[in-house]
Amino acid sequence: NMDILKERLDTISKEVEDIPVLKRLEEKTGVKALYFFFGGVALVFIFVFFGFWAAFLSNMVGFAYPVYKSLKSLETPDEEDDKQWLTYWTVYGIFIIVDDLIAFITMNLSWYFTFKLAFIIWLSAPTTRGAIVLYNLIISKVNMQNNLARLVSFSNKIDDTAKKAADDFKDVTKKAATDIITEKVTETMKAK
Repeated sequence: NMDILKERLDTISKEVEDIPVLKRLEEKTGVKALYFFFGGVALVFIFVFFGFWAAFLSNMVGFAYPVYKSLKSLETPDEEDDKQWLTYWTVYGIFIIVDDLIAFITMNLSWYFTFKLAFIIWLSAPTTRGAIVLYNLIISKVNMQNNLARLVSFSNKIDDTAKKAADDFKDVTKKAATDIITEKVTETMKAK
């Protein structure tokens, strides 16, 4: 529908006009900031598609704009934008962990970084609010409180086990050192 497309372009245009670098480019050249934005996006996609700095560029897109918007949202009294960017970082963090875990598979897929870049743009775009969509569809369905409690309990068990192992190691090394010293002193005494 053309109305939806126009509405989304207006939203993107408002967001883009807020970015100082693009605003300065528009002022100096007379070319709309939106055109620089779409040109930059196209250039990044071309680079990623052909494998030039694909990992770097896809990760940079996942950080640069979201960091900028997160910092701006901290300066506003509106809590909705805080929620949007906190949700983005939560979803993006989970995605990066999963991405690293399956890297041995994805590194062999020729178009992976192109899809990753498109996914990251979808997650962070103000017109799609993909991170909120994904959070509501999947992440919020997981009983986070229950899993968090399990994680804390597991972490505490690991801490307790590590402390016990450290104490046991300390006792064993103290006894071994004492035994060695006692043996050496006894040998020295017998030699005299």
